[in-house]
Amino acid sequence: MTRPRSPKHRKFIRALPCCVCGAGNLTEAAHISHGGNKGVALKTGDDRIVPLCFWCHRRQHQRPEIEFWEGRIEQAIDLAESLFAASGDEKTGLALILKFRMVR
Repeated sequence: MTRPRSPKHRKFIRALPCCVCGAGNLTEAAHISHGGNKGVALKTGDDRIVPLCFWCHRRQHQRPEIEFWEGRIEQAIDLAESLFAASGDEKTGLALILKFRMVR
């Protein structure tokens, strides 16, 4: 299975605020590997990335990913896929992140 790769999309993601804490600086493109088409030592595709600040991204990797998302892993995957579909549209990207942050 082909894993989509897009430097342009990763740049778009890094320009958005963190989808967990809302921080708007030091944002990184964080891959969600849970349930993805991933091989050993391979990242999932860029259709499975979300914006996380430096600190939230570190927390994502410090424990099992499903624990990091606190029961919202499916919503995080949906967010990643929606951001990929809206790639380059900053207004839609911000709205998607706001909606994700508001639903708990």
